[in-house]
Amino acid sequence: YDLRGLAGLAYLKTNATRLFGPPPWRVLIGRTDHWAWAPDQRDYCIKLIASSIPNGIAGVTVQSIEAAYEEAFETRVAVLLDRVSEEQAKDTVNEIEEYGLAVKAEPIEGERSNEKESPIIYFRRIQREIAEVSESLREAAVTLDVETANSEEESNAEFEKWVDMVRGLRSELRAAAKGWEEFKLSQTK
Repeated sequence: YDLRGLAGLAYLKTNATRLFGPPPWRVLIGRTDHWAWAPDQRDYCIKLIASSIPNGIAGVTVQSIEAAYEEAFETRVAVLLDRVSEEQAKDTVNEIEEYGLAVKAEPIEGERSNEKESPIIYFRRIQREIAEVSESLREAAVTLDVETANSEEESNAEFEKWVDMVRGLRSELRAAAKGWEEFKLSQTK
């Protein structure tokens, strides 16, 4: 897929959910006093849960459902589905709740912050940072008052600090742009 047009739209919009999707959700199941959790109803409960999960969710197998059942049976709560869309999570919850079983869907908090930053996100972040530092450099130059400065060395040191920061970010921005271009080329092959 050629995502250049989509990346252009992302530059104009601040809602990155449209680009990268919402954070993943998980579905938790809890053991209660419901008759389906009786030890002799194990197979029935697993089949009931399996029939309630929408088709096409990656990683969902009878073995994964059995593992979640066993964990919930021992610890009272288990993750039934991990890293699914909000719609899949809510559909699963609605289906399982119809049978009177305790189930809950929740977003995985902080999940996106732990994932590796994509080249375009890195590039955009560096662009933002260089704009902020450049503005700070401009403000430092405008507010520089030679007559009220404690010493010429002090005012020069403050100004040089901002110049060095801009230089460093410019270098990092060039590296990010090169990384982004390499990433785009690798995706078109």
